[in-house]
Amino acid sequence: MVKITEKSSVVNMKDKNTIVSAQINAAKSQLESTDKSNYANQIEVAALRVAQAETAKNTAQRNFDNAKILFDAGVLSNEEYLNAKDALDAAELTLKEANLLLEEARKGAPAHVKKAYASQLEQAVILKETILKTMEKQKLLSPADGVILEVFIEDNQIAAPGIPAFEIGDTSDLEIEANILSEESYKVETGDEVEITGDFLEDSVLKGRISKIAPVARDITSTLGVNQKRVQVIVDLDDSTLLKPNFNVSIKIVTEVREDTIAVPESAVFDYEGETCVFVVQDGKAAIRRITKGLEGDRLIEVTEGLTEGELILVKPDNSIKEGVRIISEETVTQKE
Repeated sequence: MVKITEKSSVVNMKDKNTIVSAQINAAKSQLESTDKSNYANQIEVAALRVAQAETAKNTAQRNFDNAKILFDAGVLSNEEYLNAKDALDAAELTLKEANLLLEEARKGAPAHVKKAYASQLEQAVILKETILKTMEKQKLLSPADGVILEVFIEDNQIAAPGIPAFEIGDTSDLEIEANILSEESYKVETGDEVEITGDFLEDSVLKGRISKIAPVARDITSTLGVNQKRVQVIVDLDDSTLLKPNFNVSIKIVTEVREDTIAVPESAVFDYEGETCVFVVQDGKAAIRRITKGLEGDRLIEVTEGLTEGELILVKPDNSIKEGVRIISEETVTQKE
């Protein structure tokens, strides 16, 4: 997140910079006028300086009044409040000095007036440099490369310290945050392969790997309103060009792969008298066979004991199927995966 400073302060600094630039030009003109015999021009310049100083003083007064309101509201820091007060005091002194210089100009242009103009010019140049440095510090810069994903502020909004202004991210390097059930998290390890699918991907399947696993579970309410303990995992993607931030996807974590093993459709397996079973076809009749399960996938279940390759089973037995019922059409065979 990037934090923003108070935008009104930046605007005020721009006003101050404009005023100081005018003061510098006025001081230069005043300094040049001391070398001329036409004191009428010097008086006019001095009068202009008074008008500018009055403008600067009025601006400083407004800034101080605003700063006092913000300070009393607890939004502005004590340092910023004191800076506004100092700026007002300086503006009042500058106005007083301008009036004195106008009086001196009306009397002529002695050497000390020339020195005063030179000093005033030097002070104005220093003040301008200070303002420019302050404006540079108030620039809103991102600490990282990327694009703006979300904006939390509006133009001319006064932002309190600690409030984020923008969310910035690198959309060329995405990762997936997923939450898996705590009772299944023990099966997952960093480095496990992940398959990513989604409606917007159509038939495409993206690949990735588990890069991080949270050390603790947290309570998460599902879309059905069920409170569940889940563990967050982070998935690094092999290719994220088809994804965008905040997309919803489905993931399948491959915790283990076995080849040349017997597997049956998940729909064929059921519980009977406290044991895991399937219906096999023996002599054209349904017979209950107790099996031992191995790995479980999203569609197939490994059978480590109870079946041999080539035996016929019922893929989707319903409640009407009883042991000994004659089977007219065998639906499938166990298969090696």
